[in-house]
Amino acid sequence: MNKSKHKTVFGIVYKAFRSITGVVITFGGLLLIAGFTLNSPIDATVAALCIIGFVAGGVRAAIGTPDSVERIEINTKAAVTYGAAIALGPITAAGLAALAALGSITLTKEPDVPFRVQLRRIAMPPVQASITGLAFLLFGGNITAPTSIDSIPAAFFAAAIFTLSEKMLNRSATPAYPLAVSLGIGYGFSGVARLLPPYALLLTALPVAMVLYKLLRQERVQQASTVETQESAPETQTETARPSLLDPLTGLANQRYLEMFLHQEVSRSERSGQPISVLLVDIDDFAKINHVDGQEAADRCLMALGAGFRRMLREYDVVARYKDDEFVLVLPDTTPEAASEIAHRIHLALSGQVMPIRARFSIGIATYPAFGTTVDDLLASAHHALNRAKFSGKDTIRSCHQLAKAS
Repeated sequence: MNKSKHKTVFGIVYKAFRSITGVVITFGGLLLIAGFTLNSPIDATVAALCIIGFVAGGVRAAIGTPDSVERIEINTKAAVTYGAAIALGPITAAGLAALAALGSITLTKEPDVPFRVQLRRIAMPPVQASITGLAFLLFGGNITAPTSIDSIPAAFFAAAIFTLSEKMLNRSATPAYPLAVSLGIGYGFSGVARLLPPYALLLTALPVAMVLYKLLRQERVQQASTVETQESAPETQTETARPSLLDPLTGLANQRYLEMFLHQEVSRSERSGQPISVLLVDIDDFAKINHVDGQEAADRCLMALGAGFRRMLREYDVVARYKDDEFVLVLPDTTPEAASEIAHRIHLALSGQVMPIRARFSIGIATYPAFGTTVDDLLASAHHALNRAKFSGKDTIRSCHQLAKAS
């Protein structure tokens, strides 16, 4: 009986801890109470930033509409870490960065993530925050006025140090331009944190955290809906697709359906004169991912990437799993220039992101009829462009159109 009672109590405690809402409200409430009971203004500021940082760590924001080529993914964790480093100093910022990393793990709840991976994700942001905050101080920055004219050179120097540490500590660092935008947001965040009265900032922290949490829930609902659609019946691929034409792992079209669809589109384009672009996507070092993270994690990575590709394309585009670690994206009525823009948008949004593994990929692009008048020739041209991308250092994009212009 005691054992049964212990299991019941443990189950209640475990469920309460796993509840995202419970974690956020409990943690935020405790910090709010602590902030009001502390006498020092800086403590109230730290409490407010901790509330925001914890929730922001698990949120992926973006500037631009989902279908926009100019869409920029924002690294909220980097923004919070950098902003805290120049507004709070290296020691306090390290704690807030660790909290943001903990929020990222707690709120996103990735399944079956090894403990050593979680520990690494929590340990890296405090190191970055400490290095960045120290660089800001050494270069003459003032943490009480991080956005003042005198502190601007130090802020730029600290941003450079943060970017360098991001590349050294994180093997899947955010691309340069989105990271620069994220750091710019963090810079503004630091200024607001210092300009607002501490208790005013504390009072607004929970509403801001609730907005961030709502964004996080919306993203999770969208991801769950996408995965469910892919697993049940991918009508967006084709209304007549049979199980024999679907890849059993990802729910995408398989190689057989891909070839049928391409033959049909080539025949249609012969009559209409419209171009067809093909994107051949290959995961870089997939054998290493299989070896280091295991087959199950590698399979989840393939499923997540496939769902991501499907989500970012039009309803009448086709995404197929071509080989073990290769996908083919068929874009009817798409010019080489438009295909290149789409490829860069997909690469920017998905390559190196946690899904659940930070897998990077290369893309080769070929367009009918300029680089292939048959299905075989078109795929061969895409393979050629992909090989050039691999030889260029991987994690990049090459198109036959671009290569032809360069030659």
